Amino acid sequence: MIERYSDHAANERTFLAWVRTAIAIMAFGFLVQKFDLFLRIATGSIVRDPRRRAVRLSATLPDCC
Repeated sequence: MIERYSDHAANERTFLAWVRTAIAIMAFGFLVQKFDLFLRIATGSIVRDPRRRAVRLSATLPDCC
């Protein structure tokens, strides 16, 4: 048996609580991001101009030819 098992168990519960909190904060961040995307789509603020996307992609891709 582990010596001072109650201290070990308390430390493990504290660690798991921190991990659970970190996962919850990350999930909340994803939720906020998805909701922001939903609001942009709902208000129509996303520009659907294919030329604008092509310019953005050409700016990020290296010259291969």
